[in-house]
Amino acid sequence: MKRLFLLLLTSLPLLASQYATLKDGTKIILKDDGTWEKVEIIPENAVDATKVSPLAEKIIKALQGKWSSKDGKIAYCFQGNRVTFTKDGKSKTESFKIENIEPDTLRFHLNAGETTKMGFFSVGGFTRYLKLSKDHATLLDRSETFPVTLHKVQ
Repeated sequence: MKRLFLLLLTSLPLLASQYATLKDGTKIILKDDGTWEKVEIIPENAVDATKVSPLAEKIIKALQGKWSSKDGKIAYCFQGNRVTFTKDGKSKTESFKIENIEPDTLRFHLNAGETTKMGFFSVGGFTRYLKLSKDHATLLDRSETFPVTLHKVQ
């Protein structure tokens, strides 16, 4: 695990240096073979209803409101297409989207604040690994070392 972390840490500057912004504002990634590829920019407040699956819509609707762990160290507040994530008293508010939904278990990735994406690689924001209970009463945050159960408080 330490080796993987060190490899990732040392390779990030190499990846970051391969991005460029053209005069017209287009973001591109420069490839080693001399070619380039346009990178999709996602505006912070944009919600593209055509790309939201019906299941994702259902999950987003169920998530609306405030969720908190028993000790209050981890909390989420979903309002429309924005989420405020609080951990140990530090908060961050970003637009979000639901990805990689497992329909049978309602496990999904909450991707918040992403600014640039190319394939599996994204820049900015944060990703949380969550699981919504079938009755929508609890939310399991699987991103922590020990998964944390949150309950809807509002």
